Amino acid sequence: MRTLFPLVLTALATFAVGFAGMRFISASAPRVQERQAAAAALSEPIAASPAAADPSPAARSARIAAVLAFSEKHRSLSDDHALFLAISKLEARDFLAGAEEMLARFRKEDSPFGSPNLPLAEAWMERWLEVDSAGALRFLESSTILKEAPPGRLLRSQVASVQGGLFAVLARRQPDWAQQYLTTLKPGAPREVGVFQLLNEFAQQNAAKGREMLAAFSEGADRRAAVQGYVTGLATADVRAGFDVAAAESAGPLRKELLELVLRKAAERGVGIVRELVDRVDDAALRRELVADAALEIAWRSRDDPLPWLMEEAQRTPLPRMAEGGFDPWPGAVAQAVRTTGDPVRALDWAATLLHDPEKKLLLSILGTWDQRDNPGLRNWLASHSATLDAAVLEKLGRTLVNLARRDGPGTRAWAAGLPPGRLREQAQFQIALSSAAEGDPTHATAAYASVAGRDTNGALAKQLATALATKDGAAAAKWATALPASPARTAAVSAVVEQWSQRDPYAAAEWLGQMPPGAERDSAVREYAGKVVYADPFAAAEWVEQVADPATRGKAAEAVFGTWKNEDPIASRAWLRALPGVDETWRADFLRKAK
Repeated sequence: MRTLFPLVLTALATFAVGFAGMRFISASAPRVQERQAAAAALSEPIAASPAAADPSPAARSARIAAVLAFSEKHRSLSDDHALFLAISKLEARDFLAGAEEMLARFRKEDSPFGSPNLPLAEAWMERWLEVDSAGALRFLESSTILKEAPPGRLLRSQVASVQGGLFAVLARRQPDWAQQYLTTLKPGAPREVGVFQLLNEFAQQNAAKGREMLAAFSEGADRRAAVQGYVTGLATADVRAGFDVAAAESAGPLRKELLELVLRKAAERGVGIVRELVDRVDDAALRRELVADAALEIAWRSRDDPLPWLMEEAQRTPLPRMAEGGFDPWPGAVAQAVRTTGDPVRALDWAATLLHDPEKKLLLSILGTWDQRDNPGLRNWLASHSATLDAAVLEKLGRTLVNLARRDGPGTRAWAAGLPPGRLREQAQFQIALSSAAEGDPTHATAAYASVAGRDTNGALAKQLATALATKDGAAAAKWATALPASPARTAAVSAVVEQWSQRDPYAAAEWLGQMPPGAERDSAVREYAGKVVYADPFAAAEWVEQVADPATRGKAAEAVFGTWKNEDPIASRAWLRALPGVDETWRADFLRKAK
């Protein structure tokens, strides 16, 4: 029979180290000593209190109250260890006295991403089943804890909740009871969590029983949870066997999810086993996603360096062009590999020449990672490659250069001044000057922009400067933006001014808009303004929409205002949109039909 200590101590240490480091890194010495003294005192009364021989409810409540009171405090690793020891010394008569309170305490910090109290909840249930299994099961049958929906939308988050932890312990210690209990639950999240944990445990401990249970769930609403639990347990015991089951699943989202699950388990063992398994995936797009996901896990959980493998995989097929708003995991995976185990210079040299990445997403991601760690090294690499970096990359270096200037202003200014004439030097000096504009001194920034204006074909730099200016002085920013010649840069700058100024001082921004001459630029600016002020005054925003002359732009402005207003007043917003003049009737009918 499994004992309490090996089951919980490792997991407890894992979460508590991060917990303690996050919450107590700046704690004072007296506070640390106070917590240590309280933790030391806690274990003794629980272990050898006079109340231990007194079965009265008051005495039992005092014993539980001591555990509850200590668990309410912000905790460190030593505190959690003391709680673990205290729970391990509770006796049968102690549990019912504080069962509901203990569960409430454990669940207090439940979140959609799991519970930090999961190891303690498992220890509590393990101990109760050890000293009084009949009482524990009676309590669970009468309680609602296992019937309530766990937090989180994804099953893997739900199984990391306190309920998931209780089901896991029951699957280990009382599998027959757990199986029977699941038949009493209606289809839904609580039942799925229980099915997952039951199959997870059977797959690890009894392969034949696991296959039998999986067959029993081969049809119906619980199949997905059953397969996920079974593959999780199987991959824990034998990652290759887990991969076989996952790969045999029909093509679709579940198969992809199962393969990701297995490869995360494999990643704990390093690159070799992951490479072996991934080589069995024929679908190139799926393989690329699996590699990126597994590489992140390797970087976090293994001592292996996944970068050489990623470099090899990146040569296979071009990186996909993502739709707007889409997520590409590759840049993050490569950056994480460099951050934790890789050589940034080697990675940058490779990414700069990678033909399969025309947008240089990997290069930019690595640069964004490195700029947090080694200012001189990053500046040296940029300087040595200034002649070979293309315009598209240089245009997107803004954030990296700003961060360099922010962390080491004098060094970055001297470095920029020493660069050979060219786009990198202009971009660097502009970004450095931009920081002064954000601090209220626009002179250097506007002068620096003048030197790069001819190359600002899409207005990205003008938008940056206008935003910085408007955060300090909306009127001055508006004057600068409207002085630019008609171009995408001017359009972007005016839009940025409206966006910032309308949030800081909507009345002044409105006065400025009222003085703008009619035309496409004013229509665009009013559309931007209405989309911002609707949060504070929907009726005012609606009036501004009616000042947009162009029907198409008016429709876009109306969509933005309606999208926000409907959440506050769906009846009034829909009535306004139905009566709004000056818009295309086909657009109105189609939009109202789709709007909910």
